[in-house]
Amino acid sequence: MLDPIADGILFHLAFEKARREEREAEERRRKHMAHRRELHKKRQDREANRLGFLRQLAEYQKEAADLRSTITKAAEFLPQVSSEYLRMIEWAKQRLAHIEAKNQLDVLTSNLREQNLFPDPDDLHDPEGDPAPPKNPWSY
Repeated sequence: MLDPIADGILFHLAFEKARREEREAEERRRKHMAHRRELHKKRQDREANRLGFLRQLAEYQKEAADLRSTITKAAEFLPQVSSEYLRMIEWAKQRLAHIEAKNQLDVLTSNLREQNLFPDPDDLHDPEGDPAPPKNPWSY
């Protein structure tokens, strides 16, 4: 009678060990997927920041081109302009100098590094690719 009881206890211990190992493996998978989803979210945020940076750069360059054109055109009217117009053109020159300073390569490079928009190596890289969205337990 002792052998069946011992077998039952051993079976129960083996079963509990297998369940524990399965729970631990599932917890590791869950943490791994949570980490991958966090990386994905950070990559999406960085991509939005990259686009914002590029759009701002394009806006500055367009504004600089418009200001150059306006300042050049204003030179045609200098003999007959008012003092307000001259102050406006002087202000436009200062604004152009400010924008050009922001568009210098060393400033742009510094800003890119500071904002960590294009790091090498990429600390957000996921060699497994983008994860699938989490399953919704309430959907059928």
